[in-house]
Order: sequence, then structure tokens, then C-alpha cells
Amino acid sequence: MLEMTKPIHGKGRVLVGDSGFCVRERVVECHKRGVWFQAYVKKRGNWPRGVPGAAIDLYFDDMELGHCETLVAEHDNVLFFIHCCCDSKYVSKIMSTHDMLEMVQDHPTWRKIDGQWKYFKYTKPFSRYSKAKHWVDDINNRHHDPIGLEEVWGTKWWAMRQFTFLCLVAEVNAVQSQARGKNEGSDPQLNFRRAMAQQMIENTLDDPPTPKVAPIRRRPRRNADHALKKRVAFESEWDLDCRKFKRVTTDYVRLKCRECAKKCRTFCSCNPGKPLCTGCYALHTNEL
Repeated sequence: MLEMTKPIHGKGRVLVGDSGFCVRERVVECHKRGVWFQAYVKKRGNWPRGVPGAAIDLYFDDMELGHCETLVAEHDNVLFFIHCCCDSKYVSKIMSTHDMLEMVQDHPTWRKIDGQWKYFKYTKPFSRYSKAKHWVDDINNRHHDPIGLEEVWGTKWWAMRQFTFLCLVAEVNAVQSQARGKNEGSDPQLNFRRAMAQQMIENTLDDPPTPKVAPIRRRPRRNADHALKKRVAFESEWDLDCRKFKRVTTDYVRLKCRECAKKCRTFCSCNPGKPLCTGCYALHTNEL
């Protein structure tokens, strides 16, 4: 279990395990490595170490449906908890080193007792386990409904059985990821397999790769001609937004040359917004 949880050590993640992972020492070791692990408790010949299952069942014998309590114990200087919930026919137990018995208001569950339906609301540990259990069940149901791949695969060779399982896991992960990415319901199994089979038949794996070329950024063309021009009457500075000279009431406005600060009305046709006197215009053309 420590090897399986190694990628999330120190990240404070909550991990839910079935009864096969209910080992007190491993739950405590995960806690020391920064993983909040909880495991469902079941009797498999004997109760797991640290779980007085028979005493708990006797204590909850006359409790009402949905009643929850926590048994606090200690192992290797670390506190661990046995969360207990009275169900209709048994007492559910979860071992963990975290969580409180806080009721989840939006997660009720129903039981039929003596011909009448009764309900209670899960507390946090049992709500988390119930949701995780249904996630696993839904994935298993998708493996087999309506066509299980291992049932129609011709060979029973063990290597192919392992390969079949990996294919099923990849299929379910792809479908669930697609549904989560689109925020929609998952595609039916047969629809997904038909689409995948069609793409496998019409694949482009043997086609030579086409490199992606970045699109050429087109720049606005500028007038490359150079000619000395003069502003006409009632024209002032160049308006960059309107792409024309501003109109003023003064007939002949002289602006400072950008090079020598001499007053002038002339400019080069390549840049109307830059006033140039005759001498600076000559230097400008010689530099080209």
C-alpha cells in the first residue's frame, strides 16, 4: 500500500480503500507520510488488528438506524479512529486517522425495515466511501454492459487476459475524461467502440508527418517611395488615427524638423508624421 501511494506522499490527499486494505499498521504509516487513508472494515475470519468488532456490534445492538460513534485508539504514537454507523442489518466500520462524524446534508440513504422505508444521512467518512464504491461499481458495469471485452475475446491466455484488462481500463478512462472535459454525459459503450473502430481503420499512422508552420504575420504595406512634399494651407500635425493632417484655422503652420528643429512645412512621403526640412530630407534619402 505504501508503494501504491508513493506518488501522493506529502500532499495531504484523502484515499479511500476497500476492506482488503484495512491494515492498522499501513493506515498509520500512510498518515506519517502525509496521506489521509481510510479503509472499510470487514471480518475475514478474524477482525483486523486494532478493531474490536464483536464488542462494537454488541454495543450498537439496540441503537437506532443511522446512529454514528467513533472509537479512538492509538498505535505507534498515532491516534487512529474506528468510525461506526448503525445500518439496518449490520454496523458499518471505517478505520482512518482523520475525519469527524459530521453529517452530510445532501447525501441521504434509504433502507426498508419491516416493510417501511426509512432514511438517514451519511456522515463524512461513510459518504466518501459510498461515493467511491459507486464510482468503482459504475466503472465495472461499463466494462461488462452490454458487451464485456473479456467475454468475446477468443483466447484465454493469461497474457491476453492482462492485455484485455488494460484495454478496458484505457477505454473507461478515455470515455470518462471526454465526458468530464465536455461537461456532458458519457457516450454509450457501443457508440464509443464504433467510433474508435472507425478511426482505427481509417488511421493516418503511416502518413508522413506534416510539420506545423506558423502563419506568416502580414504587416500593412507602407509607401516605400521617397519624395519631398509640402503641407497645403490649413494643415497641421499628422493624425495617426484618421491617417490625415489635422485641419486648423491658421493658413500656413510651420512645425519643427525632427532632426534639426528648424521650422518647416515639408515632409517625406514615406512618413507624413515626421516633419523634415530640405537639408535633413537630403540626408534621409542618402541613408537609404
